[in-house]
Amino acid sequence: TTLFRSPNRSPNQQGGGFFSGVLTALTAVAVVLLVYHWSSRESEHDLLVHKPVAKWTPEEVMLWLEQLGPWAASYKERFLIERVNGRLLLTLTEEDLLKIPYSIENSSHRKAIKTDRKST
Repeated sequence: TTLFRSPNRSPNQQGGGFFSGVLTALTAVAVVLLVYHWSSRESEHDLLVHKPVAKWTPEEVMLWLEQLGPWAASYKERFLIERVNGRLLLTLTEEDLLKIPYSIENSSHRKAIKTDRKST
């Protein structure tokens, strides 16, 4: 049995090498998954750029709101409850955004939503 053992390593060191290799492999898999996740988020944004706003689903409207910035996060739930898709988003006026159910009181936020949806 000593023929297969490295002369400079004890049995405990060989086992540690196995676990170190497994840990390295798991770390590599985690890095690949994170890179894939980040790149898929970018491709979702690219998809929105190339897809007409009128064809956006409510989920894509949520993604668009996320990309407007942290200030828009508080409005996501309102848009989701109303199932705002791209076609409805295009019809909303600044006055609509001020009223219930959207109740966006900040005029800068209303203007930013109205302006950005047209430039996308």
